[in-house]
Amino acid sequence: ADSTRWFGQSRLATFAMGEWRMKAVKLSALLRQEWVEAQAAPFTGSLGGQIGLGRVGEGKFHFSRNFNLPTLNDRFWQSLGKTDLRPEKGYSTGLTWVFRCPDFSFELTGFQLILNDWILWQPDTTGFFRPGNLRKVWSRGVEGSGHWSLVVGSWKFQTSGRLQISKTTNVAVYGGSENVLGKQLPYTPKVSGGGSLRVSRGHFSAAY
Repeated sequence: ADSTRWFGQSRLATFAMGEWRMKAVKLSALLRQEWVEAQAAPFTGSLGGQIGLGRVGEGKFHFSRNFNLPTLNDRFWQSLGKTDLRPEKGYSTGLTWVFRCPDFSFELTGFQLILNDWILWQPDTTGFFRPGNLRKVWSRGVEGSGHWSLVVGSWKFQTSGRLQISKTTNVAVYGGSENVLGKQLPYTPKVSGGGSLRVSRGHFSAAY
């Protein structure tokens, strides 16, 4: 916004983490307190765990409270940034099943995120992209990923894939935006995925 001025941000944080294990059960917790520009951010943390399920794999879960500050680009990008953007804050949860064997592994996850004041860059009436706060967004969906390997003589083949199906919608809006209630957020795909293939022999490998 001003090429003769430096923009900065002072941040200080303290956190504590603990873990508890007993046979096939592991629990972990993280607590964090941050101060930004002499102001205390909300107290955040997460709780997660995994439980062995014997021959059928293992289960994992997590729950966290989230807080994200606007970036310097969000606030100070020349003529486009908004200095009065509110930070993002909300909660996320996830539940995962993991199955592993020597040559194959698979993960299936269900997740959801509820975030207040989601920051989104999108075009205004002039066609320029500008950041703004969305009052309340709900994202939920499932994600599956797999990995498979095969050895043939001195050759090793590895392939992996991922597929995510999600729905991310406005569930509450600020005045004047009622027409986007319940609609999928722009630039947030309902279906996304990817895959890879790697072939290796000795010290050399190729991947696509």
